[in-house]
Amino acid sequence: MAFPWHLSPDSRATLAQTRRGLASDDRAIERVLDAERAAERAVAEAAVRAEQLVADARRLVRGIGERADERIKKLRARSASVTDATVARLRREHEERARASERGLADEPRLAAAVERVAAWLLGDDAERGGPRSRS
Repeated sequence: MAFPWHLSPDSRATLAQTRRGLASDDRAIERVLDAERAAERAVAEAAVRAEQLVADARRLVRGIGERADERIKKLRARSASVTDATVARLRREHEERARASERGLADEPRLAAAVERVAAWLLGDDAERGGPRSRS
């Protein structure tokens, strides 16, 4: 190959044009590579952002679950407390009624009057139509 200074003027012009074309091609390739590197950076940044969003969503879900568990615990505690209070109240009422019933049965005149009313009702001698529940 001859050095450029040994070329004819036409050959030198063609060589210069070819070099300019190659330089232009090099710049075009460099632009494509720059765009490709920018796209890779954008994809990497998007992947990092997506990972952050997934982590944030997981934290949010965990928080919702923890708050729900806490509310359930409070609800169960309140329900147990209300149930215990209701059971205690019902037991007290039952005991009071049982004591009142025992007192009522221990009141002999009252018991005798009740027996008379029942006997009269059973025998059909009851003056009032109400039966054993009616009182004179």
